[in-house]
Amino acid sequence: MLKTINLTVIFLLFCNISNAQQSVGEYEKRSATSELTPEQKSARLDQILKDWEARMTKTESFGMAVTQTIIEPVRKTSTEMKGTAYFQKPNLAFIDLSEVDANQPIHRRFLIKGKDLYLFDFKTKEVKMLSAPTGKDIITYFPLPLLFGMKAAELKERFTLNYLLEDTHYVYIDIVPKKNSDKQEFKVARLTLVNNQKLYPSSYIFLRQIEYINSANESIKYVFTDYMTNNPDSETIFKLVVPVGWKLIGDKTLDGEFSGNSKSTNPTSPGGLKQ
Repeated sequence: MLKTINLTVIFLLFCNISNAQQSVGEYEKRSATSELTPEQKSARLDQILKDWEARMTKTESFGMAVTQTIIEPVRKTSTEMKGTAYFQKPNLAFIDLSEVDANQPIHRRFLIKGKDLYLFDFKTKEVKMLSAPTGKDIITYFPLPLLFGMKAAELKERFTLNYLLEDTHYVYIDIVPKKNSDKQEFKVARLTLVNNQKLYPSSYIFLRQIEYINSANESIKYVFTDYMTNNPDSETIFKLVVPVGWKLIGDKTLDGEFSGNSKSTNPTSPGGLKQ
């Protein structure tokens, strides 16, 4: 179950490589045709990681609009989903995506709170609570810790990062996993980061797009826009609220209010968002 959810969110981890006060200098003016030596590429990558790390120490929470496109390789079918994603240090996440232009749209929503994962099943109208078997925070099972204080050196230990090139708007980086758990999800991914601070001050060094092939050989593309950092409403966003008529399914106490296999709860949609 954790692996299935991982396929949905694995690349949201990069969404707040963000808003660093980067000294771009000559790099900001380079075009995609400019050639850098391996040493220059390495130095540029180090600068990006350094500034990302500095920015992350100042970021407690963030959110963004998400568009996900999945292309199935055999039937060549395409599915597009849109929604939002929110994260907060050290171990909170809320992701809500709905299929676009479908007669019976797929709706994916889940909430991560520390050691617990809440899956919202729109077919059965159940919120299913799962706990990490080792007692660790759920987020540690995904590359999401990158968002919450992982140092540049630790990032390099987990992934091989290759600076490709940049133009007047974006910088392009390939990322290759080193750990077997990450390799099960993807072999290589391409990141597109906004690198023009003058034109895009609000999204400078944010991830604009990522493309990769998952373990099912599906082509996945995420586009990220409308970034928010240190949202004052984050407490509401990460609050577990089960919709009217739904049941909460699980086997442990939740905030002293839930014990047993199921319980109907009061109205409003999870995270304070409309369904």
